[in-house]
Amino acid sequence: MGYIYSKQGKGRYFKDKQQHIELHLSGDKSFSQKMLDTGRELLTKNIYFEKIKYDEKIYGELKVTEDDEVYKVGRLRIIDKKPSAIHISYLAKSVFKDIADKGK
Repeated sequence: MGYIYSKQGKGRYFKDKQQHIELHLSGDKSFSQKMLDTGRELLTKNIYFEKIKYDEKIYGELKVTEDDEVYKVGRLRIIDKKPSAIHISYLAKSVFKDIADKGK
């Protein structure tokens, strides 16, 4: 569960409490930039990429027509070497022309 760590030849120790991250989901800075600005180590890995079927709500929010292609991208955010969040984005091919090739 991550509460104890070992040092070979030394013993086992309790980890300090994890520091909480202040989260602001709005503003003009990306999540990545906010983490880097606070001095955190950030790694992002794509964990899935798929074309979705027409969904009235998603297509409506993106302001695209039913003829457009929309892709769902899931990214795992690893902060200070700990998996911390999954970020899901919906991207329209009309906006990101090469999404089908480069999205993965």
